[in-house]
Amino acid sequence: MTDKMDPHAPSSTKTNILFAMSEFATNPMATILMALLMYFYTDVIGISPAVVGTILLVSRCMDGISDLVAGNIVDHTKSKAGVCRPWYLRMAIPFALAFIILFTVPNWGPAGKAAYIFISYNLASTVAYTLVNAAMAAYPTFLTKDRASRSIMSTMRLFVACATQIVLMMFALRWVQALGGDQAAWIKFAAILGAIAAAVMVFIYANTRELADGSDEVRETVSFLTGVKALLKNKYWFMLIFTFFLGVIVQVCTLTDGVYYAKYVLNDLNMQANLTLYFLVPNLLPMLVLPTLFKKGFSKRNLCIFGAVLLLIGTGIGVAFPAGSGFIVGLALRGIGYGLNACCQAAMVFETVVYGEWRTGINIPAMTQTATAAAQKLGSGIGAALLGFVMSAAGYDGMAEVQPAATVHAINVIYMIVPAVVALIWIVCFYFYKLDKDYPRYVEELEARKAQKTTEAVQV
Repeated sequence: MTDKMDPHAPSSTKTNILFAMSEFATNPMATILMALLMYFYTDVIGISPAVVGTILLVSRCMDGISDLVAGNIVDHTKSKAGVCRPWYLRMAIPFALAFIILFTVPNWGPAGKAAYIFISYNLASTVAYTLVNAAMAAYPTFLTKDRASRSIMSTMRLFVACATQIVLMMFALRWVQALGGDQAAWIKFAAILGAIAAAVMVFIYANTRELADGSDEVRETVSFLTGVKALLKNKYWFMLIFTFFLGVIVQVCTLTDGVYYAKYVLNDLNMQANLTLYFLVPNLLPMLVLPTLFKKGFSKRNLCIFGAVLLLIGTGIGVAFPAGSGFIVGLALRGIGYGLNACCQAAMVFETVVYGEWRTGINIPAMTQTATAAAQKLGSGIGAALLGFVMSAAGYDGMAEVQPAATVHAINVIYMIVPAVVALIWIVCFYFYKLDKDYPRYVEELEARKAQKTTEAVQV
């Protein structure tokens, strides 16, 4: 049946929705790893934030390498189920178990706890999450070749991701408290999320199909090192992995540090849900209009610059008005600006795949996609490590009810100032990004090359 499908036809609404549902499985893991796990380690298990930051930094560096490996594995997958699709089924149970092992930290003393955290974190993130995310990130390239459809898929996926993240960030701590508030409660919570993830992955596997790509032979001949060399020649990929890296820094400052900001600056841990609401709900607004803008051919690069300006303005308003309605408006503008960038950048990665093939003759969609995930993970690791180091240097103690003034000041600066610096760097980066304009030419030239090869093969 898939052989009869037109690869250049727009994807169906059903396919778009099913792909977006992938985030119901993976986003809870991503949100926990980025925003909640550090709080669990410091304030529930009692590990020093500097130790946690070091573990996360080293693990994220390893995770970045594993992204490239996972991408290469997916690119070389050959099965009757397709290239990306079979990984939804293969990883359903391991992915569910990965949730649980994150929180089953035994009481083995500081060194034993640190060793377990390092191993369990990497099993969950470096192995399980990375393999699933590699397949998911590349899946649109095997569902349609239509440029607008891929952008719409990406936007719908991010909409679901953001909505899922909003629910988790607003209610996760309350749900854990309802389950008992201790480590056992976190384990129960993780088991529930794991079961949901496994069910969703199996459902998507059963209800989606890949297109007949016709490029299996090309993908199978690309070795890992050849793929890496091809990526290193893709200048637009380099630009995007840097902007992705910066985007995660904004998330760490807003979500990870936001938990501490609510608890120690606002003196109310429950306010963390409000902060999430003010920042993440506005993230959804761009996602509602971007599919229409993509169909009309709006420049993703220009939208990214506009989003960065909104992020900069919102941060400035928040500094000027650290409380009340002004603070809420500032945080909302930060959310809209970040949402614009996140959606557009995710859609732009698919276009770097085309540029990379035009530049090198090598088609490696999964490696290209997962390499951007590596940048995100590195940003998360560096952001968490810096947060941990700064808090430790300022005298933070997760078991203490009151923190030193220096710690509170550090938490405040990270939450309020760093996103503005990121916004300025984003503006400079996207000023030099030209792929938006040149993309149609690269597509035409690739189609011409393939047509010529087909003609030559027939003549032979």
